[in-house]
Amino acid sequence: MSLITKVKLNNRQKAIGTILLFPWYLYFAPSIFNFLIKLYIMYVNDNLTSETINTYFNVLITLSTAVFLLIIFRDFIKKNWKIFKQELLENVIWVLTIGIGSAYLFSYIGEFIVNLLLPANTSEATNQTLVVTLVSSNMLLMTFQAVILAPIVEELFFRGLIFNTLRQKSVFWAHLISAFLFGLLHVYSYILAGDMSEWIKLIPYMTAGLAFSYAYEKRQNIIAPIFLHGVKNLIAVILIYIMF
Repeated sequence: MSLITKVKLNNRQKAIGTILLFPWYLYFAPSIFNFLIKLYIMYVNDNLTSETINTYFNVLITLSTAVFLLIIFRDFIKKNWKIFKQELLENVIWVLTIGIGSAYLFSYIGEFIVNLLLPANTSEATNQTLVVTLVSSNMLLMTFQAVILAPIVEELFFRGLIFNTLRQKSVFWAHLISAFLFGLLHVYSYILAGDMSEWIKLIPYMTAGLAFSYAYEKRQNIIAPIFLHGVKNLIAVILIYIMF
């Protein structure tokens, strides 16, 4: 029996993650922090740029969700960290070589498909454009967001909760569904706003999600995809800093 099937969230953690933490991340936290930021602008400081507001907004949502996840999933995380430490050097080397190589290969395949289906000047996801703008305007906070917070939150949700749960029944559907939902997370707000091309632009995010679930499957612990996700985002931040 694989470690993934043995080290999993219990039913209480799954219920809290699905019923409370996902809605918090997707709806309640954005609504609450949007309201609080508006109050701050109205009564304290109305000179904030739109980039600064967006940066604070994203960091607050992800930070609050990360805190809740680390508390609720703490036993699951501790068990996975213990597994990761048992082969620490091998896990680190794997992530920095095979892991990052497969992540970029999968992402390249996704971007290649998008470029085949959409005109070159419209193929970049709106979310990616926003990230570049925010990183360029506030490097420190967005690096913290992209390299630390986002990998923790997204991997615990999409690999720890969704992939691991589905993995108990079907390896194929676990990879496919968790990757699709991971891609959808990054574009759904633009789809709801009416941009149907974002359905195609989710493909590179989906293929990246496949790379992260592949890392989870191969290394048998959730720390590996968290680490891989963080390294991939760090490289992206560095490239944005160099280019912009």
